[in-house]
Amino acid sequence: MSKRIILCLCIALLFIITSPIHAQTLVGIKGGYFGWRPFLNDWQAGMFENIDIGYGFLGGPVIGIPLNDVISLSVSGLFGKQSFHWSLPYDQRVFQQGGPPTPSEGTYIFDEIRYDIDTALSVTILENVKLFAGYKYQKLDIAMEYTEVRWTPNAEIYYQKIDVTFPSHSLAVGAGINHVISDIFFITGNISLLYGMQSKMDITIKATARDDSGSITSGSFTMNESLTFKLWGMNVEPSVGAKISPSLVATLGARIQWLLSLIHI
Repeated sequence: MSKRIILCLCIALLFIITSPIHAQTLVGIKGGYFGWRPFLNDWQAGMFENIDIGYGFLGGPVIGIPLNDVISLSVSGLFGKQSFHWSLPYDQRVFQQGGPPTPSEGTYIFDEIRYDIDTALSVTILENVKLFAGYKYQKLDIAMEYTEVRWTPNAEIYYQKIDVTFPSHSLAVGAGINHVISDIFFITGNISLLYGMQSKMDITIKATARDDSGSITSGSFTMNESLTFKLWGMNVEPSVGAKISPSLVATLGARIQWLLSLIHI
């Protein structure tokens, strides 16, 4: 689904920006090395105690199209992979409620392929202030794998792979400022609120458990689950820019995004 959306947007934007009436269209790229605090931090499970922040490079196109003196349309995308790996040392954890502590250790891998597409229609209300509303599409393809060894008292090896497809569709409203420092330098800032329309999360879990002889135990299973969720969030994007030439502008800034999802089971 995400590839079709991206392809349709690219074709439509290519048609628009090649039209003579949009000679002032701005076309560029943006990218950065982003940190990501995964939602697993909020789960009160022993295996997630040592999770840190995941990192990865995201990049994509930026297009701004002036429709008249006060209204403009913008489209931007960020695509890439974020991941983190961690391990747990030998410890004693309770795997079943009310059960005894079990000595265990594990190695965990969490990879996320991320697609972000933001569109906005902006209206300039003052010389340096604009209001905008738009649509945000975000998709996360998550793959998590872990291997645990539990001594109960014999060694049991647990291997589990979890695949999650996490698409979301959101409406956004916000405001932006632009302040010129000199003929070359300027600063900008945007803040927006997100409201997610109901979306669906697809989860596939494949678990294999073996004893110390290599035989598969009763702990092996495969599960498919679909959950619906609502999403709320906020974006803050401050930046400093420089007009290098009449047709070239460069900016340096940050993007802070906070998302909260409510899952309906």
